[in-house]
Amino acid sequence: MGEFFETLSYEEFLTLLDGLSFPPLETEDRPLQEAVDRILAGSVTGEEDLPGFPRSTMDGFALRCQESAGASPSSPVLLKVTGEVLMGKVPEGKVGPGEAWRIPTGGMVPEGADGVAMVEWAEENPPWVELFHAVAPGANILAGNADYSRGQSLFEPGQRLEPRQVQLLKALGIGRVRVKRPPRIALLSTGDELVPPESPRVWGEIRDTNSYLIGESLSRRGYPSSFLGILADRPELLERTLRERQGEYDLFLVSGGSSVGAKDKTVEVFRSFGEVLVHGLRLSPGKPLILAKGERNLFLGLPGHPLSSFVSILTVLLPLLRRWEGEREFRPVPQGYLRVERNLPSKQGRETFVPVRKVWRDSLWRALPLRGESGLISLIERSTGVIRIPSSLEGLYEGDWGEYYEF
Repeated sequence: MGEFFETLSYEEFLTLLDGLSFPPLETEDRPLQEAVDRILAGSVTGEEDLPGFPRSTMDGFALRCQESAGASPSSPVLLKVTGEVLMGKVPEGKVGPGEAWRIPTGGMVPEGADGVAMVEWAEENPPWVELFHAVAPGANILAGNADYSRGQSLFEPGQRLEPRQVQLLKALGIGRVRVKRPPRIALLSTGDELVPPESPRVWGEIRDTNSYLIGESLSRRGYPSSFLGILADRPELLERTLRERQGEYDLFLVSGGSSVGAKDKTVEVFRSFGEVLVHGLRLSPGKPLILAKGERNLFLGLPGHPLSSFVSILTVLLPLLRRWEGEREFRPVPQGYLRVERNLPSKQGRETFVPVRKVWRDSLWRALPLRGESGLISLIERSTGVIRIPSSLEGLYEGDWGEYYEF
């Protein structure tokens, strides 16, 4: 095998993910505290109005708005203060003609009142209050269903629950939701030259750090993983390991062994489990990538070069996991746009991601490109993210705006 199979463009890869039939993930009923960053498996409907009762949005006086008609600084309206709303209490009584009640921000509007005069529009001389402005019906009142109405659909399947969504569910008294179990992920590193990071090494050996970088990057985004160790470049050893652990994991991530070479037989091992969907992306860095699908598992081969591997996490691995869980918006989203500090050449027809350092200069956030080969760990350490150069361009000029993706 001297060449890659026909490589896919990055857009073709994302389209493939969008239409891919993934191995099914189990669903589980979880309390809200354990559902943060999980994907809903079913729709959620609110069974209460929110906030649940009419509330004042101002400190002031609850009144019948018709009583304030014609009020002005030169001709104030005089009302008698006959009650006071207490926070967290249901008002006992009713606002009648010629009356007003003191009310704090957030207090329940008493029966009979249809507006609230701000305290700044009034002057109280107990038991009277003078109003200097007319109050329109509904003024400074939040309706009982202003936030959400009983029976309203809140979230559909595929919604990722972040703290702000959980806050809403808690406010509506919803304590449990049905979510998808995240894919069970196994990490393996392959290479005769690799040794564990804590081990002494001899000339020609390399400490395995990709597994740490991949695992921690996944963990920070809510995807736990298990490291199954370093394997020598022997296809039969990789195949045996995958078969022995096939029932324990949904996704096998293999770092290294995804390029074309005498020892790189990962693609043939993956083929023994199912269909090879991708063998090479028109992506730089990150071209030597393999994706295969079996009946119960997915198999992903990531490049061995550190920067290539890390870019593949952002561009391939995370979108794959999000789509697998059913998330509707699974494509990478830039964290902003930065002016590039020097010309960035690129080959047209290939999606390119350039490591950069985000710097503040001349009252603008800018992208300082970092030079070096994809095998240099220092590129990752020094960079804060990457600038994306679309495949339709031959590069970016100094001063152009570029899509910025934060690590």
